[in-house]
Amino acid sequence: MAEAWLNHTCGEYFEAQSAGLEPGALNPLAVEVMAEAGIDISKKKT
Repeated sequence: MAEAWLNHTCGEYFEAQSAGLEPGALNPLAVEVMAEAGIDISKKKT
């Protein structure tokens, strides 16, 4: 979520990227909350 927020609010100055050892599915509630804020994270991995 932090990656998406930074890219959404400061994307013209920064590019946040995240990495993990074992990508997984997102929490559906997190996807819903971010969508309400106008940020689509549905295609991201954890």
